[in-house]
Amino acid sequence: PFDDNQLTSRQTTYSFYVKDGWQAARNLTVSAGLRWDYFPLGARKSGGLGRYDFNTNVLSICGAGDVPSDCGYHINQKNFSPRLGIAYRVSDSFVVRAGYGLNYDPYPLAFVRNLLSNYPNDLLLTVNPANNFQTVATFKTGIPAVVTPDVNSGRITVPSAYQVRSLAENYERGYIQSWNLSLQKEFGGGFIAQAAYVGTRQLKISQTLDLNAGQVLGAGRNGQPFFPKFGRTVQTALLTPVGRNQFDSLQTRLQRRFGSGVHLNAGYTFSKAIGICCDELSDSLPAIQIPQFIRLARALEPFDRPHNFNMTVVAELPFGKGKRWAKDGALALLAGGWSVNGLLTS
Repeated sequence: PFDDNQLTSRQTTYSFYVKDGWQAARNLTVSAGLRWDYFPLGARKSGGLGRYDFNTNVLSICGAGDVPSDCGYHINQKNFSPRLGIAYRVSDSFVVRAGYGLNYDPYPLAFVRNLLSNYPNDLLLTVNPANNFQTVATFKTGIPAVVTPDVNSGRITVPSAYQVRSLAENYERGYIQSWNLSLQKEFGGGFIAQAAYVGTRQLKISQTLDLNAGQVLGAGRNGQPFFPKFGRTVQTALLTPVGRNQFDSLQTRLQRRFGSGVHLNAGYTFSKAIGICCDELSDSLPAIQIPQFIRLARALEPFDRPHNFNMTVVAELPFGKGKRWAKDGALALLAGGWSVNGLLTS
């Protein structure tokens, strides 16, 4: 199945969405929707992905030999995600809105830094010394030879010096819950003010967990679970739900509708983002690899920005036809129709 050296993937997704709105009362509007998603395993351009057996150190090549094309992975097909929105008009100038939504993470499993570049398609040789005070080899012995395996049987034993990543048999896809509650009030002079609470929870996040990480401080390779079993001292990882991230914010906005030649829009957000440090893209390793202590890796995310202010202003210049100055003549043609705008962010 490996007829070229291109790390090219094939990923197909299926989605279906229905939505309806209901005018429940003169001042109450309700909208509801339901989405269904299915994210198959995916494959390389030249063949299937792989599945590593952590009990036998054997890698099955999907679609090769007598191995099924999906390697026996069970991918959930019941990813139903509801959405609900409510708008209540308290008065002609005051509106309350609330919403909730659930979305499944579309993270592609056939991704180059996870399953796509797995052994033996990408032969990354890593050789470690017995400890930090010894060399791996000498110039005389040279670099160990890279052996190309025979994959025709569909099952191969992974050499101890090669990294490997895999999924659990029953892969569980993460999801994001989002909700908001906003108050919007119109004032005189064309001003509209809004304050909203916006929160999200990212649950069952797929992250790479190295099951061969040292479990005992100071033990070196003797503290790595797969060293006594298979002589493995390198990463032997499982892409699996690890933890959760959370985002909470107060979002405010002041807007002046375009009138008398001036438009104003100002917003301020106070927020906090906390999660498993520091793998927000789900393509690397959490800071702590010991499963029973991974909860201690929760911290402010690298992208956390507690204060965010921005303001934009657009103002028409008071020149030209219908304006205060230079209303007609050549000067009106030259100076009319111009505007200035400004942007401030911090």
